[in-house]
Amino acid sequence: MDAAIDACIQARYDPSSVSSACVSSYNPNGKPTPPQPAVCQGGNSVPHPNTDQFAATEYAGLAASPSLCYATCCTQSMYTFTTHSGWAPASYDSSTSYSSISDAQSACESLTPSGCYGIFDISCDGATAAQPAYLITPGTPLQASSSGSCVLVMRLATQRNTTVTTTLPAVNCTWDVAFNRTDVIGVKTERITQAAVDEAFKFITCSNETAQGQSCASQGYANGAWVMSNRAGGIVADGSCCSSTKFNRVVGQTLYGCNGYLNTWNKSQNRYFSVDKTIRGLRYSTVVEAKRHCLSLGSLCWGLMDDGCDGSGFALVDGIGVTTANWDSEVLVSSQGTCIYEKKPDATAVQTTGSN
Repeated sequence: MDAAIDACIQARYDPSSVSSACVSSYNPNGKPTPPQPAVCQGGNSVPHPNTDQFAATEYAGLAASPSLCYATCCTQSMYTFTTHSGWAPASYDSSTSYSSISDAQSACESLTPSGCYGIFDISCDGATAAQPAYLITPGTPLQASSSGSCVLVMRLATQRNTTVTTTLPAVNCTWDVAFNRTDVIGVKTERITQAAVDEAFKFITCSNETAQGQSCASQGYANGAWVMSNRAGGIVADGSCCSSTKFNRVVGQTLYGCNGYLNTWNKSQNRYFSVDKTIRGLRYSTVVEAKRHCLSLGSLCWGLMDDGCDGSGFALVDGIGVTTANWDSEVLVSSQGTCIYEKKPDATAVQTTGSN
């Protein structure tokens, strides 16, 4: 076996930068701890065996493509950490803590992205023995923090990892929010920008700090105007003057789009994409959930695929391999009735990558 591997390596790679020892150390049943052969000179080798348990896009940033005989690609820094201020995990394991961020980073890297999403820094000022840092398990929802916390998200050092585990709520979404006044017939619609993909809006308080609030205060309404708040409590729009008998209420909200894409979809029947064109590991039972996640990913997600087109199982189509320009040449004919949904770009906006 070793001889066959060596022969393959000799034929496809520079023998001065690869070693069959990396191949023989692979664990085919899961993502292995990257071995460190001498040839890497202290760096990390990046395994990529030919198995459906690995996503090709995960190592694309290292200029590595999957092949039947992939050995190793060496890099001095396999992962990087990006700080997202104002966020905290919904839960974390408090039984294991780290008194320094560097220790937490080393522990997270050793688990690889399949075992660690990132680091929770409670005060976002670095870890100490009195206030340590904690690791975040992949799949843990994140939520807005009111105490100045932050999350350090681990990614490959050279390119975004499109094997998504946990999603930061997108803050580049637009909503159309309908609301009324109890003393007036009719509904008003307000377009709210820079909002989260899973946002919720409501009128629960009044304020005289906004221009509308000051205007109402000058008219004798001491508390100013009713204000529309988002899930985090931030003021996003004004309502009518504040009164105990005249108030506003939200009667509906519609997601308009995110990251330069509209919440408008072109559906094609009897079409599907091969598994390698989908974002690995992501499946949704409802079309609403799938659409929201695809919109939050921006250009990283081309659209949706519904296996059997029965509305019960949706996969996200990878926006790196499938684009608006090439999708027609990548799509295949389905004999099982599968359908696809293409996400429509907003012609008036710039298409950007979202949060993954």
